[in-house]
Amino acid sequence: MKQVRLLKLELTNYRNIEHEVLVFNGNNSKIVGENRIGKTNTLEAIYFLLSNYLLDGSSDLSAIKPLSDTTKAVQVEGTFEITDGDKVREITLKKVYGEKWVKTRGTDDVSMQGHYEKYFVNGIETPKEKDFYNLLEEYFGIRNDEKGEVDPTQMLINPLYLGNLGESKDWTKLRTYIIKLIGDVEDKEIFEKAPSTKVIEQDLLNALGKTDMLKKQYKDQIETLNTQLLGFDSQVELLEQTSKPTDDEVEKAKVEIETIDNKIYDLKTKGDKDSVVEQLEKEVFELTKTIVAKNQSEFGYYLTNSTAKGKQEHDEKVNNLHSEINRYVDFLTDTKLERGKIESQVKAKEVVRDNLLKQYKDIETKIKNVDTELVKECPTCHRLFEEEELETRKAEMLTNLTAMKDKIIDEGKKIKSEQEKLNNEAKAYYQDEVKTQAKIDELKKELVELEKETFEKPVFKESDELVALREKEKKLKSELADKKAKASEKASDNYELVMKLESDKINAQKVIDDMNYYERQMTLLDSVKTERQAVSKTLIQVEQKREALTTYIYTKLRVLDEHIAKVFGKIKFQLIKENINGGFDPVCKPYVYDVDKNESTDTLWKSASKSEKIITGIAIVEAIRKELDLTELPYLFDEGGEISSETLHNKFKTNAQIICVRVEDNVMKPIVVKF
Repeated sequence: MKQVRLLKLELTNYRNIEHEVLVFNGNNSKIVGENRIGKTNTLEAIYFLLSNYLLDGSSDLSAIKPLSDTTKAVQVEGTFEITDGDKVREITLKKVYGEKWVKTRGTDDVSMQGHYEKYFVNGIETPKEKDFYNLLEEYFGIRNDEKGEVDPTQMLINPLYLGNLGESKDWTKLRTYIIKLIGDVEDKEIFEKAPSTKVIEQDLLNALGKTDMLKKQYKDQIETLNTQLLGFDSQVELLEQTSKPTDDEVEKAKVEIETIDNKIYDLKTKGDKDSVVEQLEKEVFELTKTIVAKNQSEFGYYLTNSTAKGKQEHDEKVNNLHSEINRYVDFLTDTKLERGKIESQVKAKEVVRDNLLKQYKDIETKIKNVDTELVKECPTCHRLFEEEELETRKAEMLTNLTAMKDKIIDEGKKIKSEQEKLNNEAKAYYQDEVKTQAKIDELKKELVELEKETFEKPVFKESDELVALREKEKKLKSELADKKAKASEKASDNYELVMKLESDKINAQKVIDDMNYYERQMTLLDSVKTERQAVSKTLIQVEQKREALTTYIYTKLRVLDEHIAKVFGKIKFQLIKENINGGFDPVCKPYVYDVDKNESTDTLWKSASKSEKIITGIAIVEAIRKELDLTELPYLFDEGGEISSETLHNKFKTNAQIICVRVEDNVMKPIVVKF
């Protein structure tokens, strides 16, 4: 390992120092003297020579101009001893800095046109600044690959450089440097140390490793899932309130409906066609055939007599009218039955609308009392919800209740539309009834008029047998007409009975409808509970992931501390800081190092005293230098009177040369003394 020590420093026109030569003997030296005589300027001149920066990190070199006359050139020359194993050599570095004055062509006027710098190594001028520092790095053994974002020269000579960099806007440069030095923590290492965290591996990849983003994602998911559970709970509560008829009520209603339906079937079936009328019609038809045949047989010719033919046509018309009247009567009866069924459906739907109205009022009550109904704690972990979260849940609950209310309104509108459609159908049936009844009345009137017609008897005399047959036919037709009239009255009576039975069936049907509605609601309830169970399972998984993320974060912190310890021992850095979102932000702040206890304290760099910062800074640089096998350059710092001689002797664990500044009364110019 190379060692570099300053042997001699010569300053010319450096701020308030016109000319001074200082000799440094030994490893540790103090530049002492009264205030404002140039001690700190001397220290800063060494820093300027080696780094081209000032101690505060700035590059405003105009601050080093001589105070008495800024036109004078500033010169800093230093002689250094470089030890590399058994080899010892000296090198002289010199920098000249001054104002560039240019005479205006054609006049005697001169004006300043910027500044110039000159660089010398062992008395030989180098043309450019870059060449000068390349030679310096070559002599001092400072590797270029170690520069990166952190200036290795400033790091090695200024104990405050790294700590102050961590507090500056360029803190990321220091963090990148430290992470590169100690090795970043890979997810694989965390998953090996904490296997439970592997559950979030894919989520971390999707979030590009941003734990705060992932933590917010889990938080949002948990809030959404809890809100969904709240909505499901409201639905379950409402569905569970659905009234259910008892089994006895349902069984009784089924028996009653079956009994009524059987009665209606019997009435409709028996009323469709009277068996006596059918038998009479058959007898009349057969008798008429016999009379016609007998008549043809007696007289030997087909009825050609106009009167007889007219009588035959008259009878056919009468029979046809009776048949048509019976057909219209049957149609009228069926129409009334259909209208009765439709009116029963309308009444049943009215019952359903009443149930929907009750549900609508229940939801209105819940909306009005939403603050009372609102669940105040997590149903899974019983954690009390925060105010903002409660407001979100309240809004979600109102949204769910409003959606359910809108659904009921839509269903009510649908039922009302169906009722209107049924009423229109019933009205159409009623209009058909009116038309049919008018047609029946018209046909009956025509029948009466037709039956009044008379016909002369045939000119030929019929046999007694034929006359008897005709008399019998007349009686049968009269009886048939009477039976048809009674059958028509019976059909009308049956319709009234059917209507009454359909009305009696409404209450029993309501029980069945209530049971069917209950079963539909229970099916929906099972579906809601299944969905709720799935959401609850997902919630548990997300909460487990959130816990795994917390474990991941703290495991990463612990592993990061282990990486730091491999390079820095018990010197600690804060490389991650928890943010308000529950995640962690990258930072880079060293903790104050206690030399006596050989460990870092809980005090961060920002809050440390200057002496604590210097001690900590040297400890950090020594660890880095050891890790990277870097050259020992002199440490430069202004102790400001805070560091005692005992501290200088005992608390700097380094073999590098230390050059510091200390106030000494009655010393009128900077001098170098050992400590």
